[in-house]
Amino acid sequence: MTNVYIDPSSYVHLNNAYFARDNRYNINNCREPFILFREYCLGRGININTIDLWNQTEAKREDIYVAFEHKFILRKLYWKLKNKDYPIVDIKKFKKRVLFQFEPTVVVPEIRFLTKKMVKIYDKVFFTWETGVPGISHFHTPLPIPSKGIIPDYWIKEKTKFLTIIN
Repeated sequence: MTNVYIDPSSYVHLNNAYFARDNRYNINNCREPFILFREYCLGRGININTIDLWNQTEAKREDIYVAFEHKFILRKLYWKLKNKDYPIVDIKKFKKRVLFQFEPTVVVPEIRFLTKKMVKIYDKVFFTWETGVPGISHFHTPLPIPSKGIIPDYWIKEKTKFLTIIN
């Protein structure tokens, strides 16, 4: 059986919470694509878990590491403080390493300085914006998008003084 370990987009998704329908962060069923993907893979002999369930002593050389966001060391240390189960692993121990960089440089400014180095760290790299860097592919996120890109309820609230929508 192939083992794939997801380094999720937040420390709150550890212990396979990323794949739980009843997780409090599964707002509007936004994790359903990942849940269905995991079920599909399990049915085909591919075991998918979050990175905290990777055990170095039981690891196989064929294990695959998939990062939802590249985590720099300061972010890893912060996550470790917030959730003691978050492991700081050497991703070179995995047969393949894949990066899905969802957040742009506005949200994760440190990625701007190392964009070109991502193709050396990971075997496959996907960004949600065009980088112009050979080896980095562009992709769209599978998250639910409101109709016509606008959530109308926000616009009719008269007492709202500031409105920020981050995609």
